[in-house]
Amino acid sequence: MLFLMSASATPKNPHASLLMSLLNQAGKGTRPVDLEIRRATGAFLEARDCDPHLAPQNEIERAAALMLDWSQAKVSGDQARIDAHARQLQAEAAANAFPVHQMVNAYRDSNFVDSMTNPNEHYRSYGNDLSFGVIPGKLADDAKVAIIGDWGTGLPDAAFLLDSLFAQHPDIAALLHLGDIYQRGSAAEVRDNFVSPIRAACKKHNLQIPVFAVPGDHEYKDSRGAAYYQMLDDVNNWDKSWQQQASYFCLRTQSGNWQFLGADTGWNPNYDDQPGLTPEEQAWHEDKLDPKKFKGKTVFLTHRQFLSAYDPLSASHGGTPHYNDKLVASLQSMLTGTTLRNIDLLLWGHEHRFVPFVDDLAKAGFPVPGYSGPVRAKLRLLGGSARETGGPKDPGYPFSAAVLPNPNNSRHPYVWASAAPTGAGGSALTYHSYAIVDLGASKISYFEVEAWEEGYKPANPVAGTAPILVDPL
Repeated sequence: MLFLMSASATPKNPHASLLMSLLNQAGKGTRPVDLEIRRATGAFLEARDCDPHLAPQNEIERAAALMLDWSQAKVSGDQARIDAHARQLQAEAAANAFPVHQMVNAYRDSNFVDSMTNPNEHYRSYGNDLSFGVIPGKLADDAKVAIIGDWGTGLPDAAFLLDSLFAQHPDIAALLHLGDIYQRGSAAEVRDNFVSPIRAACKKHNLQIPVFAVPGDHEYKDSRGAAYYQMLDDVNNWDKSWQQQASYFCLRTQSGNWQFLGADTGWNPNYDDQPGLTPEEQAWHEDKLDPKKFKGKTVFLTHRQFLSAYDPLSASHGGTPHYNDKLVASLQSMLTGTTLRNIDLLLWGHEHRFVPFVDDLAKAGFPVPGYSGPVRAKLRLLGGSARETGGPKDPGYPFSAAVLPNPNNSRHPYVWASAAPTGAGGSALTYHSYAIVDLGASKISYFEVEAWEEGYKPANPVAGTAPILVDPL
C-alpha cells in the first residue's frame, strides 16, 4: 500500500524522523532528492509505523531498514551484527547510485540511539538557585507578545506565517515558541529551520526582539538536544539580559503584573510515553507561583498536550483517555491549588492544529482526573503554526464535545481554523495559526494564515487580518 504524504510530515517512528531529516538535508546539497521520492518515502515510513514487517521497495527504503537494523543491534549489544552491518556498507560505498552508505553513516554519527537512552545529558538544572532560569530583562507592562507552536519546519509556509505576523503586528516585544524544530533538532535544522528564518524576518521588518523557546520532543532527538541548548545561548546574544538559561524560563513584566512560564516537556522524546514535568522542575514553577513572591497573572507554556480531543494520550498505558496523566498530575497544584497563584492561561503544542477547549471542563462533563476543583485556566492548543495537517477527525470522536464550537464553519464545527483546497495538490489543509498576547489590554487574540504542501504554493496565500478568537485574560 502506498499513499501520498507531505514531505514535511512527522513520522511517529523516531528512526523515521531521522531519515526524513537526512532526506531533507540531502535535498539541499549537491545531490538533490526529488520531491516526489521524498513524498513516497514519507508514505512508506508512515505505513511502516502501521506494519513494521513491510518489505522495503527501493534504495531510500533500504536505507531506513539498515538504520533500524543498526539501531536494534546497537541497543542489544550484538557486536557481530554491528560489524556485519559496517562491512556491508563499506562494500557498497563506491557502487551505489543513491548514497545509502552516507545516510546510514550520518545516522550512526548522530548518536541517535544514545540520545534516546539518555535524553537529559544537556538538561540544565537550577540546583539550589531558584533565580536560575528567570530572564533578567523585563517586558513593558503594556507589551504585545507573539506565540507560535510547532513552527520549526524551515518550509515556505512557515516563513509566510512569520512574515505575516511581523507585518500585521510590528509592535510586538517578544516571540515565544512552543517547541518542535524538525525533524530531529540537529545543528543544521536549528540553524536553517529556526534561527535563520527568524533573523531574516526580523531584518526584513526592522525588528530586534528577544526569542524564547521551550523544547519539543524533536529538539531532543539529535545528540540529546545539544543544538537546542546552543541556540539558547546564541539567539539573543545582541542583549544578554534576554538570554534564556535553561529549557524552562520565567519572563516577567516590569511591574510584575504578568509572567510567562515556559516548561520542558520535550525531555522524554518517546511518542508513546507522554511526559509531565520532572519533580525538580515542578518545584521551580511552584516557586514562581508563590503568592508571597508573585501576585500577577500567569501564562504557562508547554509543548506536550495537557489533553487532546483527538488522541488517546495516556490510554495506551492504562491511563485516562485524552488526558496526559503525568502532566495533569504535575500541574495540579498550579491549576487548582489554594496555596499558589493559579495559572490563567495554559498553552501547549505538539498536535498540529488550533483548538480552544471549553473553560470549565468539569461543568461540560469532562472532569480532569484527580482534580477535586475546577481548572480555572483557559486551555488552548496552539500547535498549528507551520506543520501541515488535514481537517479534524469526525466531530463525533470521543471528547470532541469539550471543544469550543465554531458555528461559522460547518466542515470543522469544533475547531477555530479554516480549511481550503491549496495549490495543485488539492489537499484540504487546516490553516496555520498564531497568537498575540496584549498585556495592556489583558487579552489574547488568535489569527490564521493559509497553509500549503511543499511544492504547491498558492498564487496569493491568505493571511487573516482579523482575529478568529479573542480571549480576555
